[in-house]
Amino acid sequence: MNAGISKIENACDENVYVETPEHSHPGVMTKATYRRETNKLALTFFGTAIGAGLLYLPVQAGAAGLLLSLLGMIVMYPITYYCQKYFVSMMTNAENNSSIADAVGEFLGDKIKNFFNIVWILMLLAGLISYGTGLVANLAEFIGKAGITNIQLDGNVYFIVAIIGTLTVLALFSDKFIINLIQRATIGLIIVIAIICLLFIPFWNINNLFAYHYTLHSVIKSSFLMAPILLFAVIYYCAMPSCVSYVKKEYKLLPMKQVEKVLHTATIKGSLLLSFFTALFVFSLGISLSPESLSYALHHNLSALAVISQSFPGTSAIYLKILIFLGYAMTIIALVTTYYGVQLGLIEGLVFRLKFIHASYKVKKNIVIITVNLIYVIVIIFNFSVLKILGLIVIPSIALLVFVIPTIIIFKTPKLKKYRKASCVIVGIAGLFNIFSYMLGLIF
Repeated sequence: MNAGISKIENACDENVYVETPEHSHPGVMTKATYRRETNKLALTFFGTAIGAGLLYLPVQAGAAGLLLSLLGMIVMYPITYYCQKYFVSMMTNAENNSSIADAVGEFLGDKIKNFFNIVWILMLLAGLISYGTGLVANLAEFIGKAGITNIQLDGNVYFIVAIIGTLTVLALFSDKFIINLIQRATIGLIIVIAIICLLFIPFWNINNLFAYHYTLHSVIKSSFLMAPILLFAVIYYCAMPSCVSYVKKEYKLLPMKQVEKVLHTATIKGSLLLSFFTALFVFSLGISLSPESLSYALHHNLSALAVISQSFPGTSAIYLKILIFLGYAMTIIALVTTYYGVQLGLIEGLVFRLKFIHASYKVKKNIVIITVNLIYVIVIIFNFSVLKILGLIVIPSIALLVFVIPTIIIFKTPKLKKYRKASCVIVGIAGLFNIFSYMLGLIF
């Protein structure tokens, strides 16, 4: 992995960084800083997206079949990389890019800007609700199975308030604190994922590859349902505006072209990390867990890891406890990092809209965080289906805002002419397909 990353960095423009002593010019990026910052951004991207990829993709893969899921990954993952590359290019080339909506408004006008901002905020709200619901459900399941309390926590209002309240308090710290928290948690997450995949090897059952009866109807229906989840598993759209702002603010002396190259390198690294670990994890669980276990997880808003104990009843108690503990640890860490990653994007979208409040950025940010988390508590109590929220609301919005609109901007804007490639057209077509894909899958 390190060798691959080194090759990527060497392939990038050598002039991205400036050879000066490390601390002589705080606004200049040295070679060492370039490596450190692109790695840091890649970890942020990974931590932001990994929640859905690790937790809900195996469940959907269980419904679709492992072979079909692996084929879908091969098709969708390169598309999502190009999508995010063009999204970053659109933001960095906008003169007024204090927020993603402002960048879109510069290219397409105020009406589209206002529409984009409303859908962007609603999309992030729905995403946070899905992650909050998943976090509460999985944490309640873990505490119950661990025997920590006899109280039924699933749907318990006090438990929901306690969890979301804790997340709210931590979110009141600075954006830099949250980004560092995501990065550190992500390193631990990568280690836990690798250990879990190794521990699953004794349970690999080749028969699970062929446990699904494929018909033309089932393949079409599963493809419609699975495509949006595959897309969502490796996309870190919500963290990109904050990361663009971070690089521009921290390295003010970097020309915009070089800022773009730094972010492109981070995008490559983040996409490689996500694609590798997501595919490894989905394969490991898909070949180990039975279709019945994954179906149970699907209908109870649980991750695939939450059904380990019922899947391997004859396993050594100690081995199973270790696997279950690591599974829940990974579930909780992944949901928390993704939750905060989405929240960063939501804060960025809302704070700049509160022009009627005459207060500092920090005060506005805290108002947004507290208000939004109060809404989460009310909505999460209803325990909506996470996959349906993602499939019907979040992913169609992502497809429109992150795939289709940037494609339109690239083909409409002369200074973005260099990005008018076949890959950009494919990104736009994939976006149009994913707007309606999950809904068609439910109907078909």
